[in-house]
Amino acid sequence: MAAPVQGTLFKYGPASIQSAFMTGSGAKGRCHAVFVPGLTDGLMSHTYFKPLGEALEAQQWSLVQPQLSSSYGGWGTASLDQDASELLLLSRHLSSHYDSKGIVLFGHSTGCQDAVRYVQRFASDRQAAPLLGVVLQAPVSDREFMNMLPKMREILVKAEKMVADGKGEDVVERDIFGPTAPVFLSARRMVALMQKNGDDDMFSSDLTDEELSALLGHLAPLPTLVIASGADEYVPPGVDRAGLGERIAAAIGPSATSACIPGGLHALVGKEEEAVEHISSFCFDVAAVGSE
Repeated sequence: MAAPVQGTLFKYGPASIQSAFMTGSGAKGRCHAVFVPGLTDGLMSHTYFKPLGEALEAQQWSLVQPQLSSSYGGWGTASLDQDASELLLLSRHLSSHYDSKGIVLFGHSTGCQDAVRYVQRFASDRQAAPLLGVVLQAPVSDREFMNMLPKMREILVKAEKMVADGKGEDVVERDIFGPTAPVFLSARRMVALMQKNGDDDMFSSDLTDEELSALLGHLAPLPTLVIASGADEYVPPGVDRAGLGERIAAAIGPSATSACIPGGLHALVGKEEEAVEHISSFCFDVAAVGSE
């Protein structure tokens, strides 16, 4: 059994799901690394969280894992805008209740789209904790991944018709990834995830450099780290994973850097040390620059 993780569970908003877990002492007046979950993620969903929390605590940082309306199976009826709005509530709470000196948003998988949307809408919010930087860990294409699975194209066609008929919030499919991951998937979210140029389509390998720049260029004022996984199983065969990470960083601009973890899978299981090193070093570096 894994060792327990010490921390503070708190509410950041009025909805029942709007809670978050902060590892470590929960001391005020420090910086916070805010995890932005991908599809099906929840509390302690990744093996690098415990060592990352310890590394951050050693430098007077805290790791924060929020529960969003999209967490666990909620992603099927959620949206990037809803997630970004909940992240804003969290950031404001960290500012008002924990005197946060600043946050680094680090998204995993679809959480990378949430981080991008947050920057687009709320980076300058005066009530929120200052946004110091962004980490995109495993920014890959939901569209390209889902196209590797059976029956997805026919479900998309059905979803597109439902949206056209004004039934976008109706459920188009249940248990889309099988009975072990139950989810109610709305037609609107299916289109957002699977349609080319859909709301979630930010990191597809078939997007041109110009299209990537249009989607990601607003991150340019912020330090950004793109972490690609060298053996990411959610990326179609034949796609250069490291090269895709480099293209994403280039689309953001000179403030962005990319790193590829050789042999790393999507969630970096077995590569925890490398994950912690990349993420924590980035956090400490941007905090040091911000204090100059």
